[in-house]
Amino acid sequence: MAQFSIEDIIAAVNDLPALPQVVLKIMDLTQDPRATAQDIGNVISHDQALTARVLRMANSAYYGYPRKVATAAEATVLLGFSTIRSVVLAASINDILNRELSGYALGVGEMWKHSFGTAMASRHIAKRCRFKAIEVAYTAGLLHDIGKVILNNFMKQTYHEVVAVATTEQISFLEAENRVLGFNHAVIGSRVARKWQLPAEIVEAIAFHHNPAGAEKNPLLTACVHVSEALCTSMGLGGGLDGMLYPISKNAIELLGLGGQDIEDIAYELSDVMIELAQGS
Repeated sequence: MAQFSIEDIIAAVNDLPALPQVVLKIMDLTQDPRATAQDIGNVISHDQALTARVLRMANSAYYGYPRKVATAAEATVLLGFSTIRSVVLAASINDILNRELSGYALGVGEMWKHSFGTAMASRHIAKRCRFKAIEVAYTAGLLHDIGKVILNNFMKQTYHEVVAVATTEQISFLEAENRVLGFNHAVIGSRVARKWQLPAEIVEAIAFHHNPAGAEKNPLLTACVHVSEALCTSMGLGGGLDGMLYPISKNAIELLGLGGQDIEDIAYELSDVMIELAQGS
């Protein structure tokens, strides 16, 4: 086992920046029945970089609006409060997820592609399954692998050992992480979600996205993220060398009520996402 302690990991989690104040403000406003689109647009507009990213995403093929969105307030009106909250969160953590994670054999941008693809797949599956909190599914999908950002430096020293254990003993990459490191990226990711004060069901979905049977608060949400990640990995959206070292839960697919045609349809819906991600948008 590697010579790392849980204290080392907690320190690494604490070193990760808190969510920006503008994001927290947007989260509050989108849940305030008195808030207007102009109120939200004004807050976004105070951050030039965030405004540019929000408008870029609002004008992308992901949302498919036929005319160009010119302002943050207009984006809020067109997308709706729940979706603009998700877009702001994604835009604000883009830098964190876009970096190289050599400890997981992920080049620059690959973690972002995998995370964003999983978020969009989670949204599509949630709609298909009539899961009411569609944007909660999006957020859980976006952040499901955030623990890899924390463990990256530790994995640089142990990656090959983890892969060797997983392949020779025919166990999942997650189990191999536990064997070698003493902890895994899913559990560490849930600690990050708690630090960011995200809802308990999102914390759970991140913690159990590879083992959906362990979810108790919201098994449907966790199953949604689990299947979404598997779908994105099979379509070549990031994942790193560990991406194919996980079994997919048949129970999760059954819980969601998905058939083969559903999976094909969702994969087709993700085609625009893949095209724009490949172009670096």
